[in-house]
Amino acid sequence: MHATMSRPIPLISWIAALAVSMFAFAGDVAFDLSPLQGWVGSPAVLKITVRDGTMIADPVLPTVDGLDLALQAGRQTMNSMQVINGRVKRDNTTVLNVLVTPKSAGKFAIPPITIEVDGVQHSSGVLSLSSLIS
Repeated sequence: MHATMSRPIPLISWIAALAVSMFAFAGDVAFDLSPLQGWVGSPAVLKITVRDGTMIADPVLPTVDGLDLALQAGRQTMNSMQVINGRVKRDNTTVLNVLVTPKSAGKFAIPPITIEVDGVQHSSGVLSLSSLIS
């Protein structure tokens, strides 16, 4: 009979596993600007949707000549829980709205907007918006 010896797991393996699990649970973030073409003085809405985030900071909004970017007060929060065959699935979604109002006609490139969720920085790509004079 052979006795098997178990090897102790090195501390570095535990740290690596912890780091991977922290990133696995960080929230998913989506950025959606709509409409992409509008009128001077009529705001478009940039919807920032965060799934499964617990600590959500306000987004960092850039300054763009000809545009006014303003975080709308309040957040929409939706929570759901499903139990199917004894398995529990929870979904938590938070939506932040940024009003993007053109002050002049033209085509605008909005630099990346960043938001920190659970200690992880998320950025949009460059967003495009065009406006016409009404």
